[in-house]
Amino acid sequence: YRVDMRLRPWGSAGALASSFESLVAYYRHQGREWERYALIKIRAVAGDVRAGQRLIETLKPFGFRRYLDYGALASLREMKQLIEREVRQQGRYEDIKLGAGGIREIEFIVQVQQLVRGGQELALQAAHLLAVLPVLAEQGLINSAVAKELTTAYVSLRRMEHRLQAWRDQQTQLLPRAEEERARLAFTLGFTSVVECEAALSFYREQVRYQFQQVIAAPEDERNVEDS
Repeated sequence: YRVDMRLRPWGSAGALASSFESLVAYYRHQGREWERYALIKIRAVAGDVRAGQRLIETLKPFGFRRYLDYGALASLREMKQLIEREVRQQGRYEDIKLGAGGIREIEFIVQVQQLVRGGQELALQAAHLLAVLPVLAEQGLINSAVAKELTTAYVSLRRMEHRLQAWRDQQTQLLPRAEEERARLAFTLGFTSVVECEAALSFYREQVRYQFQQVIAAPEDERNVEDS
């Protein structure tokens, strides 16, 4: 597992290892909204996994409030605006995770619903996005056709990400620039040409981008979508 250690309590200034008691105290008194968002994906991967599971259960009330948490919407809207700003300023089209219509935007669409409603709907507390999408459709929180679109896009983008990382065993989500490497990527994904591969990628990203723009949109965001 590759682990981003910057996500630990207090970031780079924090201890690399903390006791369970200090972790619980941190999230209870200092935890921020984006950390609630990050902890949706929490799972034990090493060491005493059973103890890790007990810690996860202890931390759940921090991530999933016992009521419909509409109070989180303002913070989530700010998070979305930061994502939008970053995409506009840095472009990042070659980045299939952080660029427009990428993996991060699919995760945001789903995790907004998890944070707001997960405290009351236990089925929304699943860490795996693909397990949550059908639940959102069943509960009428998103259209079933949209759930299928996002599922297909997520699986396709993740498959592409895995191929990119397997090529040189690097932590990357960047599309290659060299024609030979693009052809290799298309072949490993089952496409007959680079053009076919890139057309499919553009199609998925446009679907994701549109749905992302609809999520907790502020009035000015809605006008921007209509004008674009």
